[in-house]
Amino acid sequence: MAHKEQELLGAYVMGALGSGERIALEAHLGDCQECQAALADYEQVAEGLLHLATSVAPASGLRATLNARLAGRPGNLRSLRRPGLGRAPQVVFAALAVTLLVLNGALILETRRLAERGQELLAQQEASQTALALASYSTSQTAFVQEEKIWGTFVYEENFPVAVFNVWGLPPLPDDKAYQLWLFNPDGTRTTGALFRTTAAQELISILIRSPVPLGEVLGFGVTVEPETGSPAPTGPRIIGAEFEHSP
Repeated sequence: MAHKEQELLGAYVMGALGSGERIALEAHLGDCQECQAALADYEQVAEGLLHLATSVAPASGLRATLNARLAGRPGNLRSLRRPGLGRAPQVVFAALAVTLLVLNGALILETRRLAERGQELLAQQEASQTALALASYSTSQTAFVQEEKIWGTFVYEENFPVAVFNVWGLPPLPDDKAYQLWLFNPDGTRTTGALFRTTAAQELISILIRSPVPLGEVLGFGVTVEPETGSPAPTGPRIIGAEFEHSP
C-alpha cells in the first residue's frame, strides 16, 4: 500500500519542500524501502526532463564561417543561428515539464492539508454536538484534570458509551506521533477511546470518546503519546488523566 509520504516525493526531488517536511520525509525514507524505490523513479524522471534538449550536431560550414568572422569578413549570420533554433522548442518543453512537476507536487500537498483540516473541523463539530447533548442530562458528570500547564474536562454520562474530552495546553507532536486516550477497565486492561493530534494554533481541542461499554463500567482514563497510527497498549507515560467517581 502506498504511503502518504509518496505524495511529497515530486516536490522533494525538485527542492520545493519546507525544511520541516524535508527532514521528516528523509527520516521516513531511511527506513522505508518502498518509498526509496519510488524516490528513485522520481529522480529518474526529473533527470530525464532536464536532458530532453538533446545535443545538435553543428552545421558542416560552421567552422569556416567562424574563421571568416574572426578574420573580419562578415559571414552568414543566419547560418550561425540555425543550429540553436532546433533546440529551442525542446528546451522550453523541458523547462515547462519541470515546472509542472513542481506545481503538481505542491498541489497534492496543499490538497492533502485542506482535506486534513476539513476532517479536523468535522470532528470538532461532532464533539461539540455530543457535549451539548450530554449536558442536557441531569445525571451527566464532569471529571476535572490538571497536569502542570495542561487542563481538561471529561464529560460523560454513566449509561452512555460516548463522552467528550476538552483539553487545553497539549503541545503539538512530530508528524509520526499522536495522542492516544485510554479507558481503564476493571480487569486492569486499557481500551482505546480516541487517537488525536493538536496544532500550535489550537489552544482548546474537544475530542469525541467512544467506549465499547457504558462509561459507568470504566474506572478512568489517561492520555499517552504513541505512534501516529496508534498502539494496542500504552507505551509511554501518562500525560494527563483521572479516576472516575461513579454513583453507588
